[in-house]
Amino acid sequence: MSYAYDAVQFTEVLGQPDTPAKRDAVVAFLKAYLIYEAKSDERDNRRKAHLTEALLYVRSTPDPRFPPLVAKLPATPVAQVVLARLAPDVARTTYGRGPDHIWARLALDPTDASAIESASQRFDPYTKLSVIKPGDAEKIAVGALALALTRDAGQIERIRPFARGEKVVGAVGKGWSSIVRAVLESEGFTV
Repeated sequence: MSYAYDAVQFTEVLGQPDTPAKRDAVVAFLKAYLIYEAKSDERDNRRKAHLTEALLYVRSTPDPRFPPLVAKLPATPVAQVVLARLAPDVARTTYGRGPDHIWARLALDPTDASAIESASQRFDPYTKLSVIKPGDAEKIAVGALALALTRDAGQIERIRPFARGEKVVGAVGKGWSSIVRAVLESEGFTV
């Protein structure tokens, strides 16, 4: 796969069962993504969506080539969680203790009090606002996703209304709440 990867072809590859060829394609995509990120300030939504899909595949597929590549990716919440689950020692040395790495911190230790506090602060506007607009929904979702990593019943109950889309307006805002819903459901929680 080259720098100018074929998005349609990659979507088909991700939909196939796990094979060595699929793992090779994901490795090639991650390498191409790293080149793209280094060379461009543009944000390609399809490529970012493919990155998330690839990371979710990587999360459940053991391959020693994956952790070093994930460690080099931008520290998105999904990348942090995937690396923490694939290679905890690498995640500990890759990500710091700051508020930008709360997802890795909570994936490594769901009881990390300062990470929970940081996640709570990001989620708090949900309880204070009567209507959640798209810009607020993104910030709230980031906190909700981190709180979901705690697997704490009280925290899960707290973020459920947002995951159901309550008070959230607009397609973009609803999109963020549906992401939180999908994560909760993938972790075995009902929304």
